[in-house]
Amino acid sequence: MKIVTNHCYGGFGLSEQAIDAYMERKGKKVFRYKQDDFHGPFIRVNKAKKEGLNIFYHFSEDQGDSFDDEKKLGTTRLFF
Repeated sequence: MKIVTNHCYGGFGLSEQAIDAYMERKGKKVFRYKQDDFHGPFIRVNKAKKEGLNIFYHFSEDQGDSFDDEKKLGTTRLFF
């Protein structure tokens, strides 16, 4: 078993490969969304490509091609 730890101040995230591996072990599918504009819609992407400063949101349930409701981030987001 491997455990992810962070001994530094601040947050950290798992790589896309780690998220895929975790979800595969759980037998679930992962749905990725990103927000191009701070106030814009969340758009589903197939693969996370780092282009500048991007923040990707991972869900275990399909939210459709896009959504505007930020409340979904707190209810169905994939937490580790």
